[in-house]
Amino acid sequence: MALLLLAALVTIQAETLESLVARAGEEKALPADKRQATLAAIGALQNEAAAAVLATLYESEKQAAVKTQLVAALGACGTPPALRKLATVSIDRGEAPLHRAAALRFIMEGATTEGFDAAGVLLRGREGGDLRTAAYFLLHHYTLARTEPLWRAALNDPDPLLRGRALLMLAPLKDLRLLDLAKQALANPGEEPFVKYGSVAVLQAAGGAATAKLLLAAAVGADSTLKRLLGEALGSFTEEKAAEAVFAGLRHADPGVRIVSARALATLQHPKAMDRLGEPLKDKDPEVHSAALESVARRRDKTSEAILQKEAQRSDEEAAAVAIAQLPQFPSDATHALLLKLAAHHKPGIAIPALDALGGLKLTDALPVFQKALGNRDWPIRVAAIRGLSKLKLVESIDALVERMQKEEGRMLAECRDALDALTGKGLGYAAGHWKDWWAAARENFSFPDAKAAGAAAGPGNTTTYHGITVLSTRLVFCLDISGSMAEIVTGKESRLDQAKKELVRVLGQLNKEASFNMIFFDDKVEPWQQGMVGIKSTLKASQDKVNALQPRGTTNIFDTLVVAFQHKEVDTVFLLSDGEPTAGRVVDTEDVLREVRKLNRIRQIVIHTISFGPSPFMKRLAAQNGGQYVEVK
Repeated sequence: MALLLLAALVTIQAETLESLVARAGEEKALPADKRQATLAAIGALQNEAAAAVLATLYESEKQAAVKTQLVAALGACGTPPALRKLATVSIDRGEAPLHRAAALRFIMEGATTEGFDAAGVLLRGREGGDLRTAAYFLLHHYTLARTEPLWRAALNDPDPLLRGRALLMLAPLKDLRLLDLAKQALANPGEEPFVKYGSVAVLQAAGGAATAKLLLAAAVGADSTLKRLLGEALGSFTEEKAAEAVFAGLRHADPGVRIVSARALATLQHPKAMDRLGEPLKDKDPEVHSAALESVARRRDKTSEAILQKEAQRSDEEAAAVAIAQLPQFPSDATHALLLKLAAHHKPGIAIPALDALGGLKLTDALPVFQKALGNRDWPIRVAAIRGLSKLKLVESIDALVERMQKEEGRMLAECRDALDALTGKGLGYAAGHWKDWWAAARENFSFPDAKAAGAAAGPGNTTTYHGITVLSTRLVFCLDISGSMAEIVTGKESRLDQAKKELVRVLGQLNKEASFNMIFFDDKVEPWQQGMVGIKSTLKASQDKVNALQPRGTTNIFDTLVVAFQHKEVDTVFLLSDGEPTAGRVVDTEDVLREVRKLNRIRQIVIHTISFGPSPFMKRLAAQNGGQYVEVK
């Protein structure tokens, strides 16, 4: 009986494959998006016959987008022939880099032998660029025992990113040679940042009081990422003398050392750690003081809440804002009362973080405070109030937002619409009158939708869009990635940059005639088109000509680009388009970029919309944390 069932299953699968192959032939002239389902279905069969079909289709296919789908289908198929085909694609220099990288990811993420062998070919050969970097980074799917020779070879690589990665991956070995390399790197002021980052991991694994002193010395002149890593490393040490070194660092003449010491106290397992935070809390350097406040919150000591409450009431807006941002971790009645009081403060630097904190807590008692803040003349305060109301499931929230929508325009109109969508799930667009009429009829019997229905946005209608994101703002900056990887061909002979240029030229021609804007083009350098915001009416042709003339080059500096965008005092909306994660600039680590941008935007309330060629969890989080939308261009 079992043999009969197996034979029947084989017959069904053979018939299914045959029908799918026929359908794939019929769809050959269709666009890529119309062919994806059939190709994925072939891959889902997960047998050798399906793998052979997909390999044949790949060889004859001309559309780049369809070849990408075939790579994914082969990955899903997962049979030995499918994996071998992907390995062949990954090491073939005649293939497009996009397809090679995708093939390599599929075979290495599963820790397959084919993936490891392909990585070895790429890393031991003359392969360069992003593919080589990707191969190294995908090695973490394999055991260190297997990858150690490759990582040791990378210690001499000319690419500092790979040397740093090699130190990080080899750190658990506690090798004396590695320790010497790490000490030399941290002591060398001219050493590349990535190498220093990896060196911290090596020294952290070694431990000891002497090592603690070396890490503290490295804090002098350190960038934000290195300071974070140094603080985390020192906070993990358990030796008494190491703790004493951290305590001594609190009184160091260099603020960088004091910052690192203050951060280390967040996790340092020492009975005096909490008490010693009193020193950096009195420090006059704002960054040292901020680091101490964050450590107070992270320790969650019995005194943490009282300290933060006191600090939140300081006259110094910057210091108070940091403390206020930590208070939602301690949602007592006393904290609620304080936040309600601070949200009504006349200083935006205190009112905005308090309104944000109340919104995060979803405190219904905050309704009157949000309602009053809606009428504030400072638009960032109104943004915080609108976003707070969007989190309160109260009909009074909808009342206030519908009324306010009648008085807003541009970016603020979008804020009202997004908040109403989140509460009602109606998606009635940007016409304030539509919302007013609907609410007048619906209010009496209204019930809040479930989480799935809420936030169901309507289409953009007749409004201008940029990569599908509605453009209502009249004070905006477009940040466009022109790094070398933007030269990647995606459709026919059109590159990523070609697509991006075409879309930006189009949207410039459709902006509100009263709009003021700027453009920032970035690779490893950051080049604003103008020194400040300019009117679109008088500069349209010049701006479009500039975009059309752009050529790809260099690496990707996202953080410094956003810093320049934030220097425009009038801006309320930023569009950031990139095809990769940051690889250059003052801050490169994605977690640090996110944290630093949140700091910059704590009071400004600038919306950051992100557009990514291919999936980017980093770009998605950047948009989500700054009130924006994320779009993936496939």
